[in-house]
Amino acid sequence: MRFGLETRSDTIAHGNNSGYAAINLAYHFGVKRIILLGYDMANVGGKSHFHDGYPTRTTPDEVYQKQFIPGFKVLADGLKSKGIEIWNACPGSKLTVWPRISLAQGLNMR
Repeated sequence: MRFGLETRSDTIAHGNNSGYAAINLAYHFGVKRIILLGYDMANVGGKSHFHDGYPTRTTPDEVYQKQFIPGFKVLADGLKSKGIEIWNACPGSKLTVWPRISLAQGLNMR
């Protein structure tokens, strides 16, 4: 499955990116709250990845807008129906389907 929340325990939805897949994996591990870090969903300072050595060119912003971001709404709906909270602690993130918080707020959640 590409988009949505995959509830079968033997697979995950990937949404065309590893961050999306990581959220679905967290669901399988039984989490009830997820705080996103590093989900910029855009190039920052001309780079699409925070680390060196990524084996491809910089991801064009168009890919984020057309291939990555739209699928997160479907995932958000699925997670909400399961009672899972997600908070976005990424300053400047283009991902707007979840409420924004600061990193400090996220670290203080219990």
